[in-house]
Amino acid sequence: MKCSLKIVFFILILSPVLSFGQLPLDEKGEGLMRREVYGGVTFATHGWGIGVQYHKQKNYRYKHSFGVRITNIRHPKETKSFSSSFEKSKGYYYGKMNSVVAVRPFYGGKRVLFEKTRHQGVEINLIWGVGISLTLMKPVYLKIKKFDSETNEFITIEERYDPENHHPENIFGRSNWFKGLGDSKITAGLFSKFGFYFDLSAKREFIWGVELGGLLDVYVQKIPIMYNSSNTFIYPALYANIVLGKRLM
Repeated sequence: MKCSLKIVFFILILSPVLSFGQLPLDEKGEGLMRREVYGGVTFATHGWGIGVQYHKQKNYRYKHSFGVRITNIRHPKETKSFSSSFEKSKGYYYGKMNSVVAVRPFYGGKRVLFEKTRHQGVEINLIWGVGISLTLMKPVYLKIKKFDSETNEFITIEERYDPENHHPENIFGRSNWFKGLGDSKITAGLFSKFGFYFDLSAKREFIWGVELGGLLDVYVQKIPIMYNSSNTFIYPALYANIVLGKRLM
């Protein structure tokens, strides 16, 4: 097993060197595409989001990267619930205290490991990025059913989730996401990602591909997402990023 890992390691190290001597197609009269701009949708094991990236050529095989991603972060124990006491109730996450959205500006790089043959096939790139994670913690508001003694009917009011007073028996569902936005707090942390980008585009000016890898958010404090649960300050995740964009001179 160790021998096989060493062989794979040396192949990855030597492959850029062995292919460097080949004359790239862009240098055969087509002109070098030095910049890339693309956006995409990210699906992670703890949420989803959107992002945009800009790449600038440093040399034939390497590009500097700048970008920003906006994603939500969910707790592993979040489970959607529905009230069994009221008809037409809306789904909510019982025990969830805060909705969490991370804004991650980052700097990184993209290195070609295996290139295409005349713009055909799949180009494989190693990617990395580091940055900060500016994270919004918005309190969860719920629609609560309460009995009105004056009308002898149940009325619906919106209240910030209180685990001491709100139980499945009186929760009708979640409020609009923007309810309570003014009560939000912001915390900061560090963000990093590492993975591989698979360029699937057939045209040199057009970009579409898939980015697969892992990411990590580390905060200065525990993020209180769930009540009476194992909240933490470290949030690792696996992710897939589907991207579309253009190459520019």
